[in-house]
Amino acid sequence: GAACGVVSARLWRPWLSYRVAVAASQVVRGWGGQSAGDRALAAAAVMAADGDDGPATDKRTWTDIRLCGQGIHPGAFAINTDSIEWRSSKTDLFQKIEKADLAEASWLAYQRSSQLRLRDEEGNTLRFDGFSKRDRATVAALLKEDFGVSLADLPVAVKGEHWGNVEFDGPFLAFKGEEKEGGGADKLKFELPLSAISQVVLPNKNELEIQFNDSGALDKEDEVLVNMRLWAPESLNTGDTTFAQNLHSDLMSKAMVREAGEAKSARVTLAERDTLFLTPRGRYKIQMYRDSMSLTGKTYTFQIFYKRLSKFFWLPRPGGQQSFFIIGLDEPLRIGQQLHAYLVLQISNEEASLAVTIPEADAKAEGIKLKNPMTGSLSKVVAKVFKGLTGKPVYINGGFKSADGNAAIRCAINSNDGFLYPLDKSFVFAHKPALYIPFHDIVGVEFLRVEQAHGVGASRSCDLQVDIRSVGKEKGRSIVFRSIDRREFDGLVTFLKEQDLTIGNLAELPTAGARPARGQRAARG
Repeated sequence: GAACGVVSARLWRPWLSYRVAVAASQVVRGWGGQSAGDRALAAAAVMAADGDDGPATDKRTWTDIRLCGQGIHPGAFAINTDSIEWRSSKTDLFQKIEKADLAEASWLAYQRSSQLRLRDEEGNTLRFDGFSKRDRATVAALLKEDFGVSLADLPVAVKGEHWGNVEFDGPFLAFKGEEKEGGGADKLKFELPLSAISQVVLPNKNELEIQFNDSGALDKEDEVLVNMRLWAPESLNTGDTTFAQNLHSDLMSKAMVREAGEAKSARVTLAERDTLFLTPRGRYKIQMYRDSMSLTGKTYTFQIFYKRLSKFFWLPRPGGQQSFFIIGLDEPLRIGQQLHAYLVLQISNEEASLAVTIPEADAKAEGIKLKNPMTGSLSKVVAKVFKGLTGKPVYINGGFKSADGNAAIRCAINSNDGFLYPLDKSFVFAHKPALYIPFHDIVGVEFLRVEQAHGVGASRSCDLQVDIRSVGKEKGRSIVFRSIDRREFDGLVTFLKEQDLTIGNLAELPTAGARPARGQRAARG
């Protein structure tokens, strides 16, 4: 390891200052699940056990023990003669390690509580928080007697320095410092589970940004570490690459963050030349795997699990040469200080062929009905591939047509020019900012500057204000789509009536209902 410093650590909850719950997804082979009924019975048995925290030779169970990286909810922990088990008190989460699999055990003593770490033969580690310091003697005796494993003490640095040495310790990146008296190994300051890392970025040659993902087991109120920056002095640099660049390469490899060019298990690969990302801006290589996809650009590499995707939109851009493909995310993608709830791609409509590499047995077992290769309009092929591999719906434009026969109306939000798509059940604005407004969230709409759109000195445009109801803790708000061509006015009024949306100033509109509807009513669906 070599010395580097922590520049910053960003939290979802900025007032959390001491202990941080890192969202880790630790999957240990051989550690199985259990039904809710079995869990409830086991938890009830544990709750009825002796609650004394002092050492006792007959004590094998503890309550209020938290599995680190799996939320804040505690559970029941038990050391049996042939296995060690933990069961969550509020979810179905269950972990178990058999006697033959346990390789190492270590003990961390904090100021008020202690942590037990168990590592199996394959190097997988689970950490259990919430033990009393007095529990150490009991735990050590049980592990030695039943498992033949000695409980080692792991020293912790307490000086509070933000400098230290980084080194890889099994499934963790350890930050150490404050050497033991008389020399020897450094004490542990903190560590990061490699499984929690979603991406690693180099803002500059001597600085490293580590971003973390969510395991999916956290509640909305949980405190979560989302990113951290490390800085390394130039004195550590050797050769043509800096220490930060070398650490970046090691983390990308050990944390299994997929790098550019790694396509061994990719089912579909889209080259940078095939897609242009408008949000976030740039060219990214897309590689789609069994349960996730990776976006690889010059600076950033993202890994997004399919379970984090919500919906897709395929929308033809006026002009006919390209289409928008919008990816909706359940959890926004963080790039520096910005959060992106939608990824917006601009894809050509030209004919193309896309290879789909899925073993026939896997495709049949997963119900994937994609041909190899997929041919047709590239934008439509991409939409079909995303739907086929993720199982998420793709929404397309409905029956609405603008005055020029397009599926969208050109307008602006503030100073950002874009296209408003009136779909069968929602409005979608592309691209900056990308917006999705379901009709059931709309309280009403109102046209602005309409009186100036007719007669002497008429304006060539009008505005549409959409009032959105409050949802949960989020207050209601209004969005104004500006500079709409006045030729779209009558068609929009007709469309809004067909969708049963309330037009607040309908009676004041000079031409409301004056022009008959163009074409047939768009089918809802």
